[in-house]
Amino acid sequence: MILYDPAWLWPLLGGLLLLVALLGFQRLDLARAARPGFRYAAALLELLAAAAALIGGLSLGIWQPSDAGLTTPDWASLGEWLPGYALGMALWICLLFAPAWRQRATEIGSRKDRAVVLFARLARDETLLAMLRAALAPALGLYWAAWLAVALRLGVRGAPERGVEGQAKGARATLLLNASLDLAATVTVIMSGSAWVALALRVLLCVIARGVRALLSHKTRPAATPVADGSETDD
Repeated sequence: MILYDPAWLWPLLGGLLLLVALLGFQRLDLARAARPGFRYAAALLELLAAAAALIGGLSLGIWQPSDAGLTTPDWASLGEWLPGYALGMALWICLLFAPAWRQRATEIGSRKDRAVVLFARLARDETLLAMLRAALAPALGLYWAAWLAVALRLGVRGAPERGVEGQAKGARATLLLNASLDLAATVTVIMSGSAWVALALRVLLCVIARGVRALLSHKTRPAATPVADGSETDD
């Protein structure tokens, strides 16, 4: 590899700019505004910003679609391993977070708003990982780029939440759930080569987790005040 080879230098610089932007957004802490309506808008704006950055990098030739995982998977081979893997990851996540879900708090906002925010954040997270993979793949190769991308994403994730939602137990649970989804999606990208499959799995795991949480928490008395319980996918 030639030093300062633009084949990997420019994608890597794009990735560094992305990390700086991520840290900046976390410091602004837009999604933690007290107004639920602004939280709804912030989730959509974050997804649009991430998608625009990815499309811009691909259009300018800084990143390659194949490095980002924007490829069509081999559908026939997915049936050999994906169902079992998805079932195993869902079981692992549910067992890991079952104690926290039994202490579910009352949620704020309508069911529709929560669903939109949830999907927007799941899609945003997968988009960010795709950009990091595209930035690192020319220098490291697809396999190691995928692992380093998720390591970097976890490293800049989840500044401690503020106010009532900033309770240490809830913040840790939320961070662990986000990390679990990132790891599950990363393995899926490595195995399938497709970020679309990874996004589908991420959404499926989150939907299953929320369903199990609802069943567990139905038998317990809701807390008096809302706290993070590990079921959200906020940073």
